[in-house]
Amino acid sequence: MDLKTGIYETLIYQSLAKKLQSLPSNYIGLRLDIDAVEAPKLLTNYVSKILSGILSDDHLFEGLEQRINFINRVIEYIEKDFEVLTASDDLIAIKDKLLSAIIDSTGLTDKQLDLYNILRPASGFTSSSLFTGSNEGLRMNDEINRDIISSDEIYWIVAFIRFSGVRIFKDALLKFLERPGTKLNVITTSYMGASEPKAVEWLQSLNPDKVKIKVNYEINSDRLHAKSYIFVRNSGLSTAYIGSSNISRSALTQGLEWNIRVTNEENPQIIKAARAAFETYWHRADFEDYDAEKFRRAIVLSGKDVSQKGMTLPVFTIRPEQKAILEQLTVERTQHNNFRNLVVAATGTGKTVIAAFDYKRFAENTQGKHRLLFIAHREEILEQSRRTFASVLGQNDFGELWVGSHQPSQYGNLDHLFISIQTFNNNKERFESFGRKFYDFIIIDECHHSQASSFRILFEAFNPQILLGLTATPERADGKSLLPDFNNRISAEMRLPEAINRMLLSPFQYFCIGDDTVNLANITWRQGSYDEDELYRALDTESRMHLITETIPKYLSDEHDCRALCFCIRKNHARDVANRLRQAGYNAEYLTGDDPEERRKKVLDDFRHKKINYLCVVDLLNEGVDIPEIDTVLFLRPTKSLTIFLQQLGRGLRLAPDKDCLTVLDYVSQANRNYSYESRIRALTGRNHKNLKDEVANGFTFLPRGCSINMDKLSQQYVLENIKSAIFNLKRLKTEVQNYSLNFSDGLTLLHFIHNFDLDIRTIYKTTCWSKLKKLTGKINYRNDNMTELFEKNMKQTVHWNDIRLIKFVRQLISNGFEYRHTHTNDIYALILYYALYNKALSKTMFRSVEDALREFSKYSVFVDELNEIMDCLTDKLNVSTSQITELGNCPLPLFSNYTRQEQLIMFGVIKEDNPFNPQSGLYKVPDENVELLWITLNKSDRDFSPTTQYNDYAISENLFHWQTQNNVSSDKTGRRFKVQKTNGNKYLLCVREGKRDAFGFTEPYYCLGLVDYVSSEGNRPMNIVWRMHNPIPGFILEKAEKLAVG
Repeated sequence: MDLKTGIYETLIYQSLAKKLQSLPSNYIGLRLDIDAVEAPKLLTNYVSKILSGILSDDHLFEGLEQRINFINRVIEYIEKDFEVLTASDDLIAIKDKLLSAIIDSTGLTDKQLDLYNILRPASGFTSSSLFTGSNEGLRMNDEINRDIISSDEIYWIVAFIRFSGVRIFKDALLKFLERPGTKLNVITTSYMGASEPKAVEWLQSLNPDKVKIKVNYEINSDRLHAKSYIFVRNSGLSTAYIGSSNISRSALTQGLEWNIRVTNEENPQIIKAARAAFETYWHRADFEDYDAEKFRRAIVLSGKDVSQKGMTLPVFTIRPEQKAILEQLTVERTQHNNFRNLVVAATGTGKTVIAAFDYKRFAENTQGKHRLLFIAHREEILEQSRRTFASVLGQNDFGELWVGSHQPSQYGNLDHLFISIQTFNNNKERFESFGRKFYDFIIIDECHHSQASSFRILFEAFNPQILLGLTATPERADGKSLLPDFNNRISAEMRLPEAINRMLLSPFQYFCIGDDTVNLANITWRQGSYDEDELYRALDTESRMHLITETIPKYLSDEHDCRALCFCIRKNHARDVANRLRQAGYNAEYLTGDDPEERRKKVLDDFRHKKINYLCVVDLLNEGVDIPEIDTVLFLRPTKSLTIFLQQLGRGLRLAPDKDCLTVLDYVSQANRNYSYESRIRALTGRNHKNLKDEVANGFTFLPRGCSINMDKLSQQYVLENIKSAIFNLKRLKTEVQNYSLNFSDGLTLLHFIHNFDLDIRTIYKTTCWSKLKKLTGKINYRNDNMTELFEKNMKQTVHWNDIRLIKFVRQLISNGFEYRHTHTNDIYALILYYALYNKALSKTMFRSVEDALREFSKYSVFVDELNEIMDCLTDKLNVSTSQITELGNCPLPLFSNYTRQEQLIMFGVIKEDNPFNPQSGLYKVPDENVELLWITLNKSDRDFSPTTQYNDYAISENLFHWQTQNNVSSDKTGRRFKVQKTNGNKYLLCVREGKRDAFGFTEPYYCLGLVDYVSSEGNRPMNIVWRMHNPIPGFILEKAEKLAVG
């Protein structure tokens, strides 16, 4: 090959290596490690090209027979050397024919049999094709007709269906549906009223038993753009059309549409991804079974104003990220005994829906009247919230409104009341007469106002079983904390990337602009932020303002037609920035909490109507800026905290009509090492398990959908310097431990340390252990011997546990001086702890028993204290409730627990004190039990994306999981045991992890998702199996496992 400059992904073969060596001295050939997961595909493609070249050479072969003889010799060579194939099975036997079909010939004439070959797709099954609507070549609608007739199952997903398009396929569909075992599944929408009810009705009428249709009835947002026609064949020769054509005559026959027809033979990973995405949509709650009347109504309403849609209650379903929050609330109440819960999530992410489902759970699981009090500031919020609760509870008349002109009805009562805080306070005597325990469940929306005096009356009047606070802004501008009202804890948070991916918030385009006019590295750092006086003097300069005014037009599409929120240091800074923007020709104004209401109202109104394009502010809550149409945010100061950063950014992320995205300009200077760019960028990317330095240096590959982060050269340099200086390596850890008492007053413990520095516990244990870290800084001292070195090395083996019963066992063990009652479960927990601390068979130690080994550990009080502190941290970070799997008998492995393979086998009694081992296979049959463990790694590649394995294993929904077996599993032999599960009674236990290693270099353990039942399978060597979960997959795992989820 001729070598040219550019990008390659090529194996380095001999002749290429020689050419690389002869490159001019100023040229270099860069290398990448070969991904072991992708190697089979890469090597197969390489050999395929060589074989194709040889087989195409007429000088080497005289005809077809010689070519086939050559291939048979290759197969025989493989069989002889590797014994992985059976030559008699795989050699080509008939040398001039292809198998074209296997059919039931009963009652068919020779002419009818010949039709099977005539009706095959003209473009075949081995190569992909592109249809562009040109006048030459195959017509797509004709080829689809042939694909229909030759398929066994059909899956279509289109935004809309019109009768002019679907009738083109009438004859082919009728023939297809006549055959036994066939089925047609269709997904479509009612968006914009583009579909014709007649077309959908006609399609289902072809055969209601075989034609199933699901519809997204959402009429307010464009949720589905996919256009794909998937044709599945039992033989494995599946095909799919993916492109721009909906089902309409113009799109299928004469429009300027592009569609690619892919084949399973050539692009199996694309067919796999298309089918996986279809299955994910099909099982989502927002794609509902087709109902003719509901569909007609939705089509009519889609073209009307929302006000004309009547009072039909919307249907709410729980999304994975909302499910995760509900699970966190469960943990808070069951494990932390905390019933005053604060939920933090951006505006528009469905906090009220979460609250409604939380209340529903409470009402279903407790006795009593379940009296509810819902407090909010605004009438429209209360009206919408009441309707949300009514829908979730399935009670149209649920609750009473008491706000503005709304008052409880004559026959109503105050048991389920939606009320404004003003109305509540105006009637406080009446409420106080009810008694403090009258309301069982109190919800405060926008609870960042809870520290205001108007709310103190509420807290004094009632003491509910559950207090639930909802807010997007947990930090108040006046410095007062919400946390004391909620036991000083945030119970659950929804991350920004999740909300954007679910299309609950606007995507962003984030531009980091380097500023070399100022250096903030030496500005005094106190109380967790820059000294404000010094910061103001450093940033309120002509040179900085010149940079800002000069760069605005470079990044905004129209700098004079925007709504830009500019965040400043203090009131004087906001005023100065606004003045200088006006001097540069921009329509700018400032707003502070001191402004009178009349001026505030006028400024906000002008900003809303774009009479003002740039509004300079300091703190949001005092200024009351809540305008969804904000399309630009300028960070003109480093934000005080990650929370405030997200709060300020969130003001621009609200969805609004005609708003494509939020543009963010962040002016980046050299920063104090205590200021963390890393935490802010991680919050934007959601990639907590990846090396952020690589992403900053090489570009952000996996951002939330529709988002981008761009850094100019200078800002990239500053951010990388900051990240490197802020890394918690051993040197930084020692410094912070050494100076802890100078910066914090809460006492140096492991839990306090990781809280105050917002660290994952693994940040410490990837480097050292807590005791050794304190010893290195002179905080404690202990002797060095073989045991202390062993414990220093092995304490990290405990930091992944999330099983509260094991954690409680360890706590009790410590408090009882390492004496414990010998029960089956206690002995298992003791053995797990033993292996964590000693990591070797008992016979290779000096101990006679596990109990002796633990008693020896108890003599090292420093490490006992550390173990106790680790248990504190593990308890604090619990995010899911674990529970016993009763079908496993006396095996104490809990549902949703996080254990290594070795620890799980200890639970089953397979590993005892003298036989530690770590099975390498992804399957393990427990001896003498009818239980088989399925260990699944979702991302098998060391890279972020593997095109060949990405869709092997994934959650279809919270109740269904797709799993691909190993390549040697055949459906009629080794894999048959899965298919006959109902008759053989086998139990299959599904355990998953995200990757092989986490961001800290630790081998990832597996979450036990519980028992599964066989649903269906297809394929052979490997098999693709769909399992049904006994228990729904938890939300925090579903977010990772539901790889095809969109919106």
